[in-house]
Amino acid sequence: MLAPGFLLVLITGAQGATVKESSFLLKEELIPGIVKMLPVPVDFRNYFVLQAIDSSTSILIGDFSGSEKMISLSVDKNQDGKEDSVSEYFPDSKKSTKPSVPSTPLYTSFDQTRTDIINGKIFANNYSYRMFSLNTLKERLKLGKDIYGWSYGYNVKIYDPDNPSTIMGEYFFSKKNGLYTLIFATYYFKLYKTRVTPPLYYSVFCKDTKDPKIVQVVEELYKLVPAQ
Repeated sequence: MLAPGFLLVLITGAQGATVKESSFLLKEELIPGIVKMLPVPVDFRNYFVLQAIDSSTSILIGDFSGSEKMISLSVDKNQDGKEDSVSEYFPDSKKSTKPSVPSTPLYTSFDQTRTDIINGKIFANNYSYRMFSLNTLKERLKLGKDIYGWSYGYNVKIYDPDNPSTIMGEYFFSKKNGLYTLIFATYYFKLYKTRVTPPLYYSVFCKDTKDPKIVQVVEELYKLVPAQ
């Protein structure tokens, strides 16, 4: 039988400073050295991150539900929707490889996986964390709820219905001088009545990019913002 303290860790996932430090790493362009520093969840849930910074777009997959734990990084260096380089790290063996295509079955194609991270389909269809995704953001915009000005765009907050002063997650999107920003952050979600903290806050961290998919999504979001 699991001890109560260990069971609590399994339910709540990564904690406190570890989550903040790991999430901060996603604000820098992902390289294999950074990937080795990313967390391995104790509950074996998978995580997925889309990152686009400047002219590079990356897909990060933490595949922990298979026989061998793996963190996979695919990079589209010219933002044409195809991977140009792949690196994979195996935390248990400390082994690193550079296959031509990702070996994790959680990856389909670069373009499709990018889309599935944004719309949340990849979280719903895999053993993963419940990350706030595009549909929730669109619903909030249509309702005109909890929308704030941010930088050159908007910030939409998701408050905890059981504790209205606490933010469970939030979104950021903006455009300026042909560069687009789109960020989805999930600080925690509720599993039944238990608070679960993902090991990485961000499922989407795209900043000052011209990635065509991010451009398309942000332009669509602007059309949904209620008239001021």
